[in-house]
Amino acid sequence: MRMNWNEIIKDLNAGTAGGIAGIITGHPLDTIKVHLQTQTLDNNSFKCIKKIIKNNGINGFYKGMLSPIISNAPINAIVFATYGQVSQVIQNINQTNKLTPIQNLLSGASAGFLQTIFSSPAELIKIQLQTNKKNINSIQYASELLKKYGIQKGLYRSWLWTTLRDVPSYSIYFYSYELFKSHLTQEKKEIETNWNLLISGGLAGTLSWTITHPIDVIKSCIQSQKINKWKSANIIIRQHLLSEGSLFFFKGFGITILRAFPVNAITFLVYEKCINLT
Repeated sequence: MRMNWNEIIKDLNAGTAGGIAGIITGHPLDTIKVHLQTQTLDNNSFKCIKKIIKNNGINGFYKGMLSPIISNAPINAIVFATYGQVSQVIQNINQTNKLTPIQNLLSGASAGFLQTIFSSPAELIKIQLQTNKKNINSIQYASELLKKYGIQKGLYRSWLWTTLRDVPSYSIYFYSYELFKSHLTQEKKEIETNWNLLISGGLAGTLSWTITHPIDVIKSCIQSQKINKWKSANIIIRQHLLSEGSLFFFKGFGITILRAFPVNAITFLVYEKCINLT
């Protein structure tokens, strides 16, 4: 089956624009989220904000932002191209224009798995810079990791936990977006308003993050460790459960959901608008 490169390029351009818009919108809240997830349970959003400003000023909210922006183009190339191509293959095999829920979930899961090639090192670098006092940029830190620890034990350290988060996350993300969009627009192009697209994207992101938040907390705690004092996931989870109880899995949940709606609303709105321009 021949790949439709025009559609892939459209998805790449639109996905990249939407992704960058979402990153810029939500990175300050993402920084707060990561700090809340990786620090003590008695820490709250206001204490966290004061600490970030005290240590790094306003610029502290944007530490590590270069990493996800640089990785955004290849991540979205894989995410939207994979989702579109897998969906198209399934539709052609079944000779239908509509995916079943299982098929839609499978297309999203495929996209989530493949994009970890880029998102796993990007997440590690971003979180390391957000939580540790390093006065270097993302590219410099990536070079440092690669030189000292190599690919597997450096850039792709904790790849498994990024995958465990992103496969179900993107599966839910795309399926729920199509579901909300279909319901709000009644599958009519003329009522596909900006408001309906914003709500659909925002709700999809909120649902996705709600379900995968506990895994994201574990991932953040693992990736925020000092590389030269790395502990296994089992030790990290056990230590946090002993000191914080089951509430550990919900650290930073409020700020995560607060961030999820606007970021994903903007991402999908920009994506849809760019698709319609091409």
